[in-house]
Amino acid sequence: MRRFLGPLIVIAILGGIFALVANDLLSGGFAEEFDELTDRTTDEVLTRLDEDEGFTDVQVFDVQADGSLDPAATGRAAEVWELWLDLAGAPDVAATITQYRVGEAPASSALAYVYQDRGIRQFTLAVNLAATDEDDLLLSTLVHEWSHVVSLGVDQFEPGSLEGDVAGCATIALVQGCLAEQSYLWQFYAEFWAAYRKHPDVENRSPVTAEAFYAENADDFVSAYAATNLSEDFAESFTAFVASAEGDTLDGLGDVAAAKVTFFDRFPELVALRDQMRAVAQAQAGVR
Repeated sequence: MRRFLGPLIVIAILGGIFALVANDLLSGGFAEEFDELTDRTTDEVLTRLDEDEGFTDVQVFDVQADGSLDPAATGRAAEVWELWLDLAGAPDVAATITQYRVGEAPASSALAYVYQDRGIRQFTLAVNLAATDEDDLLLSTLVHEWSHVVSLGVDQFEPGSLEGDVAGCATIALVQGCLAEQSYLWQFYAEFWAAYRKHPDVENRSPVTAEAFYAENADDFVSAYAATNLSEDFAESFTAFVASAEGDTLDGLGDVAAAKVTFFDRFPELVALRDQMRAVAQAQAGVR
């Protein structure tokens, strides 16, 4: 049975951030710019979504070994998928995404989200086509979602734990399994979350809990939504990492929040991914 995982859900809250990157507007006052863009967060961000968020006109596509879709997508569904391939890279998408679902939910603020089946080690990408009219918002949301795929992929967990054997887990046992010691999320946790005397459950979805945690530690996060749980903090920080201009001093961010953004510099593969995503964002801006 398919199961939604709360930490993987994101509402479209980062509008315009890649337009700022493309126009070199993030060279100063970074925190103010980023926070202004993320202020669109609502309680719905933390609510478990109904299947496909009440989509109508649902279309389901199977992802092929080369990243193409069966059946072939057309129109806006095809455009969004091509952008996803460009941002993440077709080989990596094909290796991790098994299904692409799109539909129309005009009343919903959800733009896109990824989820996993408990017994399947790959992801589905679901997109609300009714919310994809702002290209910058779509770009930033897809970047955020891909960071979930990267940080919750099969290679990030101890062998065997994805089958439910988390006995003796020395790190954190998530719903998917036991995080490996070299996983991105465990390293992120050890560096930034372990120091708190008390923090929300690492898979928290309660808006009340998230708001209280953020109120007490606002300078530690790049956005209010980042305080939701460990996975969303990682994803928001990664999105800020992609959005920040080269040499940016991250003016206005607290020391911990700034350290979260630069955390990704230690991973050459994530630096390469950032550069690839920036190039796509700049190309998108150039054709508008």
